[in-house]
Amino acid sequence: MLLLYTLECIYSLTSMGEKPCHAIMHIRGVLETLVSLVTVEAQSYGPDACILMRVVETIPGNVATSQQQAPYHGNV
Repeated sequence: MLLLYTLECIYSLTSMGEKPCHAIMHIRGVLETLVSLVTVEAQSYGPDACILMRVVETIPGNVATSQQQAPYHGNV
Protein backbone atom coordinates (compact mmCIF):
# COMPACT_ATOMS: atom_id res chain seq x y z
CA MET A 1 0.00 0.00 0.00
CA LEU A 2 2.83 2.37 0.82
CA LEU A 3 4.26 2.07 -2.67
CA LEU A 4 0.82 2.68 -4.15
CA TYR A 5 0.30 5.86 -2.09
CA THR A 6 3.74 7.15 -3.04
CA LEU A 7 3.16 6.47 -6.72
CA GLU A 8 -0.25 8.17 -6.58
CA CYS A 9 1.37 11.21 -5.00
CA ILE A 10 4.05 11.37 -7.70
CA TYR A 11 1.40 10.93 -10.38
CA SER A 12 -0.65 13.80 -8.94
CA LEU A 13 2.39 16.06 -8.78
CA THR A 14 3.51 15.25 -12.30
CA SER A 15 0.05 15.82 -13.72
CA MET A 16 0.39 19.47 -12.70
CA GLY A 17 2.57 20.16 -15.71
CA GLU A 18 6.13 20.30 -16.98
CA LYS A 19 7.64 22.45 -14.21
CA PRO A 20 6.75 20.08 -11.35
CA CYS A 21 8.04 17.13 -13.41
CA HIS A 22 11.42 18.76 -13.89
CA ALA A 23 11.56 19.83 -10.25
CA ILE A 24 10.85 16.28 -9.07
CA MET A 25 13.58 14.89 -11.33
CA HIS A 26 16.17 17.21 -9.81
CA ILE A 27 15.33 16.62 -6.14
CA ARG A 28 17.64 14.11 -4.55
CA GLY A 29 15.77 11.71 -2.26
CA VAL A 30 12.30 12.74 -3.40
CA LEU A 31 10.93 9.19 -3.08
CA GLU A 32 12.28 8.79 0.44
CA THR A 33 10.73 12.12 1.41
CA LEU A 34 7.35 11.17 -0.06
CA VAL A 35 7.41 7.83 1.76
CA SER A 36 8.16 9.66 5.00
CA LEU A 37 5.28 12.08 4.43
CA VAL A 38 2.87 9.28 3.57
CA THR A 39 3.72 7.29 6.70
CA VAL A 40 3.75 10.13 9.25
CA GLU A 41 1.18 10.13 12.03
CA ALA A 42 -1.04 13.20 11.76
CA GLN A 43 -0.96 13.69 15.53
CA SER A 44 2.81 14.22 15.45
CA TYR A 45 2.25 17.69 13.93
CA GLY A 46 0.09 18.85 16.84
CA PRO A 47 -3.53 20.03 17.01
CA ASP A 48 -3.02 23.32 15.13
CA ALA A 49 -1.54 21.60 12.08
CA CYS A 50 -4.17 18.85 12.09
CA ILE A 51 -6.92 21.40 11.46
CA LEU A 52 -5.80 21.82 7.84
CA MET A 53 -5.00 18.14 7.29
CA ARG A 54 -7.07 15.52 5.59
CA VAL A 55 -6.54 12.18 7.30
CA VAL A 56 -7.41 9.12 5.25
CA GLU A 57 -8.17 5.83 6.94
CA THR A 58 -8.07 2.65 4.89
CA ILE A 59 -10.60 -0.12 5.39
CA PRO A 60 -9.73 -3.73 4.54
CA GLY A 61 -11.29 -4.78 1.24
CA ASN A 62 -13.33 -7.67 2.63
CA VAL A 63 -15.13 -5.42 5.16
CA ALA A 64 -16.03 -2.78 2.58
CA THR A 65 -17.18 -5.42 0.09
CA SER A 66 -19.46 -7.18 2.57
CA GLN A 67 -21.08 -3.88 3.57
CA GLN A 68 -21.72 -2.90 -0.04
CA GLN A 69 -23.32 -6.22 -0.92
CA ALA A 70 -25.76 -6.30 2.02
CA PRO A 71 -29.34 -6.60 0.69
CA TYR A 72 -31.88 -3.88 1.40
CA HIS A 73 -34.85 -5.11 3.45
CA GLY A 74 -37.03 -1.98 3.46
CA ASN A 75 -40.52 -1.49 2.10
CA VAL A 76 -40.74 -0.37 -1.51
